Order: sequence, then structure tokens, then C-alpha cells
Amino acid sequence: MSIGAQRQRSGRAAQQIFGHLFGGRAEPLPEALVGARAIGRRGLARAASWARDLGLPLPPPARLVFDEDYVGPTAESDSRHAFDGRRPLRIVERLRRSGVLSRTQLLRPSVPSAADLARVHPAAFLAELRQPERLAALLALPVHTIQLQDDPLLPFLLQSGGTMLALEHALRHALPVFNLGGGFHHAQRDRAEGFCPLNDLALAIERVRALRLARRILVVDLDYHHGNGTALIYAEDEEVFTLSLHGQAWAQLAGKRHNLDLQLPAGTGDGDYLAALRETLPPVLRRFRPQAAIYLAGADVSAADQLGDFRLSEDGVLERDLYVARCLRAAHVPFAVVLGGGYGPFAWTLPYNFIYSVLTGTRIPLALRPSNVAAQYARVRTALGPIELRQGTPALAASDGDALLGLERGESSLFMGTYSREGLVTVLERYGFLELLRERGFAAPLISIDTEDPDRQVLRIHDGQPDPAHLLIELVTRYRALRRPTSAAFAPDGLRLLAIEWLCMQNPCADFTLDRPQLPDQRFPGLGLGPWMLELLRQMALRLRCAGLMNCPRHYHNARVYARAMRFFDPVTEGRFRALQALLEPLPLLEAIDAVARGAVVDEEGLPWHWTCFEGAPQVLATDQALSSYLASAAYQRAVSEARAGQRLRLQLGG
Repeated sequence: MSIGAQRQRSGRAAQQIFGHLFGGRAEPLPEALVGARAIGRRGLARAASWARDLGLPLPPPARLVFDEDYVGPTAESDSRHAFDGRRPLRIVERLRRSGVLSRTQLLRPSVPSAADLARVHPAAFLAELRQPERLAALLALPVHTIQLQDDPLLPFLLQSGGTMLALEHALRHALPVFNLGGGFHHAQRDRAEGFCPLNDLALAIERVRALRLARRILVVDLDYHHGNGTALIYAEDEEVFTLSLHGQAWAQLAGKRHNLDLQLPAGTGDGDYLAALRETLPPVLRRFRPQAAIYLAGADVSAADQLGDFRLSEDGVLERDLYVARCLRAAHVPFAVVLGGGYGPFAWTLPYNFIYSVLTGTRIPLALRPSNVAAQYARVRTALGPIELRQGTPALAASDGDALLGLERGESSLFMGTYSREGLVTVLERYGFLELLRERGFAAPLISIDTEDPDRQVLRIHDGQPDPAHLLIELVTRYRALRRPTSAAFAPDGLRLLAIEWLCMQNPCADFTLDRPQLPDQRFPGLGLGPWMLELLRQMALRLRCAGLMNCPRHYHNARVYARAMRFFDPVTEGRFRALQALLEPLPLLEAIDAVARGAVVDEEGLPWHWTCFEGAPQVLATDQALSSYLASAAYQRAVSEARAGQRLRLQLGG
């Protein structure tokens, strides 16, 4: 068979697989693939990626645009907002590790030329962006951070060039192309807004127009924030249709036929959001008949987002993305994808899910999603054996189950009777926890343990020097027996738990700000590693054969943070806490803490509630069946509901 025939045949196969995922007009799958399960498709995708790296002419299902300089040198600790500047790098590295991305699928952009920039932005405006004070104000960064960089505008220029390349490549090759950046939709012709110095969507549109590849362009903007800059740039251009579903409107357009802005209310969830999308996108495609599209797949619609107030689940966001792709493909519209907003430690995982699903031809399963830290850590835990955990120390115990016995025998060299210091270094490296510290600028984390006291096992991580000024993490743990509460005769008794006696995670290089205010017991702002640390401790509890994790919160805000994963063991205490949390939820966190501290929360008789009524009450996270069944039981839930309903709390103004 000739190379040309091979390419034609492999191209048809790729179209069939892609069509099976996205629907539309696609040829039926070959009989050999009809009954294949998702795991088989992922295996095929990995094999195809490997074959492409060997040079075989297999057309990819999609391409990615990326450059290492998308990630600027700005330290994460300097940023005053929750955007993860390492998002493009995380996506590429994870796709490579998963085996579904070959080198040939990556395209490298260049910065826009002067002519490209001049089609959208005036020269005077571009010169203004070069001023450090102006760019620092736009990006909410200290001026000195900008001044230390050779070209602080370079990541934005490269990402804008990436959007231009993505749309051009999509038109030339009829493939979806993901730019792992971009989405600067707030920038207007002569005004920068909302962390957006340039409007990469407009630059891409004008580029393909100049090349005469397309004239009628659809922008599907599904970021939480309205794409006001793009809409205003094309306010009088009926050959660009801007479709936006958002939670905040930043501009109003009047009189433009090819524009549709739909503002959805706070709290919008999967059902209402997807219904609105299904009611708007297909009619736009039929009416406008675009020649190309740019899809801005903002991740800030997620319920976990730190700036938005929509409530879309991870599955809801993925369904949104795949639905847009299905619609565009069914209409035979070449499209590029830009990432847009997304704020929080797991925001990058939402575009990853979308890209992985496209590259493999099947929806990414829950177990392989990067946000599923539990599944990832479980795989690491099962791969680590006693020899690795106790390296550098003689094998003192016969099995992991001897941990408590080891402590009783006085084997003080092992943390919780199981981990040597060298073993903990290995564990934290394998889980990727030390890499998370390095990303935050701590290049040489030092681990030490203090195991002399069986009731106070201490793990510390310092930044380079083992002194208080360089302390990053201090963890104090012990084993505790959980006794049945008097209010719940149906509760299990005598369960052994891993107790978090004290946990401090701090960034000594950061300062408190309005966005990150100082909380009780804090000397420095936090590290933002709470979800990973909690899962590490859960995996430790599993290894040590404990029934769960236990924490006795010292303050209201501690209980509020742990309540995302834990429940008070006593259902009456849990019900009372939920009543308190519901009362204080509308308040900013500092105001809620202050209200509890000064006795501004009162009961129906006007008596103040202080946190002392919760002191010593354990919150628990189950790791065995007995505790899990108890917390999920109808009796526990009924007792919680009754206790919550019995509270008549109110805020006493001026109290």
C-alpha cells in the first residue's frame, strides 16, 4: 500500500473515532470497534501516540498549541489572585505521562507581528502596556515583580500568537486545535481589563481574514465573565457573531443582530446551564452559518471556582465542552479552543478532562481525572512497600499492622511506628507533594521527624534551613480511641483513629492581603495545599489500619474548612454546627469568625454562643466500613436533622 493510501485510510479511521465521540455526520465504526469499551479506546489512543512519535503518518484527532514561555517567571506567592499560571505546563505534562500526547501533536507559536497587532490594537496603546506600572496594575502584581522580568508581556504575546496559530491550523487541516492559553476576552482595542492586556480572539479573527481563510467567525464564549472586549471590538461587524453565557455582564450591546448575551443567575447548576446552551447554540449555528469558530472554554463556571458563583459539577463542565464540540463538528465548522478563566488549585483539570477526552475518543473516567487526588494517591500507596517506607532503618516490624505495637515497644525512630525520615522523603516525593512545594518557590524542602513521645509524633518541613523562620509545615499526630457519644447509642465504640493534634501549613515568604487576611493562629498566609495534605493523611490512616482521621477544631474557621470532608462524630454536635454554619455562610469569613468570638451569635433566649461549646468535639473522616456506614446511616442523618432544626440562632447586631 502506498504512503498516500495509508494516510487516506488512517485519516478515515481517525474521523470515525472522532465522530463516535462527538456525534454528527460520522461514518459508522468498523465492526472490530463496535463493541470496544472505553479502556480499549484509551489503549488505541496511547498506541497511536507512540506510533506518531516513531514517525508513522497517523493523523491526530486534535492538536495542541503550547510554548514553555506561556508560563512566566512570576512566583506564585506574588500573585494576589487565584489564577494558576502553570496551567499550560500542568496539562502538557499530565497528557504526556498518560501516554495520549505525541510530540507531533504539539504546535509552537510565535509572537504576533507588528502588522498582526496593528489590525486590532493602536500603537499608542501597545506602548502603554510596556510600562511596568501599567502592567502591574492590570495583573494585580507588585511593580517590582514586573520590573524583574526581561519581557513581562511575552507570555501574553505568545499565547495570543497561539490563538492565531490554532484558528489558522484548524481551518487549514479541519482539526480541533487547543491553545493551552489565551482567552483574553476583556481587552478592547485601546483598553486592557480583567488580566487581559491583548485580545487574542480578535487577533486570530483578523489574521485568518487577512489570509482569506474565513470571514464569518463565531465566538462561543462560555467563560463565567462576559467577553465584553471581544463584543465591543465587533459591535459593528455583523460577520462576527459573539455568543456569551455568563454570570457577570461587563458591557451591553444594542442594535447588533449577530450577538447573543445571556446572563444566568448565581447558583446556576448543570441542568439549567446545559439547557440554556442547548437552546442557544444550535439556532445560532443554523442562522449564522459560520465558516470558523473560537470556543472559549472558561473553567470558572465550576462550583469549585474561587471567583465565580455558578455551581456546575466537573461532569457538567465536561458535558458542556463536549456538547460544543459535537455541535461545531456536526455543522462542519472548524474550531479552535482557548482556555480563558479558572481560579483555584484544580481549575486546570477541567480543560485537561476535555482535551484528554478528545485525544482518546472517549470521555475521561473518574479514576483518571487529575482532580481525583484520592484515586491517584491510592495508586501510589499500593505501590509503596515497607522497605521503601522504612529505608535507612532496620525492619523493626513484621507488617504495617504492627505500627501501634511498634510505638508501644518504644521504637521511637519510626514516625507512627512505620515511616523513617528517609521513607517520608520517598513517600512525599512519590505523591508529588514536595513538587507542589517547589512550585511555590521552595526549592529545597527539608523533612525532619520527632518521635520520642508516642502521644506526640511530629513531622516538620522547612525551607532550606531547619529554624522557625523557615518552617513550612508542622504536623502533630497520635492514635486515639473514639468513644461512642451518649447521644448516639447506635454509634460504633472504641474505633482507633489517626488524630490530627496540630497542623500548620504556612508560606513565610508571603504577606497577608485583603484577599488572604490573617486568621486566628496564623503567623503567615497558608500554602494552599489543604486538599493534598488531607488526602495524604487519609492514605496514612489507611496504611496504619485506622478507622479514619480525627480532628478537634480549635476555631470556627477550622471546623468550616474540615467540614468539606469531615463530620462531627456526635450527630447532635454536627446538627448544631450546620445550624451555625447556615447562619454565618452569607458573611465574609473574617466577619463570621468575629461574630462567634464576640458572642454575636445568640439562641432564642438571647444567650450567646461561643466556640467553647464545640471544643473537644471530634470531626471524623472514615476510612473503614464501620465508620462509613455509621455516618451514612439513616439514624445519624435523622439525629443531625433534628438537632439542626432545634436550633433557633440569630445574629445580634452590635453584640
